Amino acid sequence: MKNENIRFDDNGNIVAKNPLPNELPNISVTFHSGKTTYVFVAEFDGEKSFTKKLLDNLEKEVKN
Repeated sequence: MKNENIRFDDNGNIVAKNPLPNELPNISVTFHSGKTTYVFVAEFDGEKSFTKKLLDNLEKEVKN
C-alpha cells in the first residue's frame, strides 16, 4: 500500500506532509527564582525542540 503523504528524499530521510502546521502548540513555561520571574514562550517550528530552545535561552541569560 502506497502512502501519498510520505516520501523519501535523496539521502533516504522520510519526508512527510504536515496537514495541520497551524495546529502545532505554542508553549509557555514560567518559573520563579528569588525575586525574578522567568517566562519562556516558544512555537514549535520543527527545527529545534522546546527544551533545546529553553536551554539556549538560559545559556544566553547566564552569559549576560
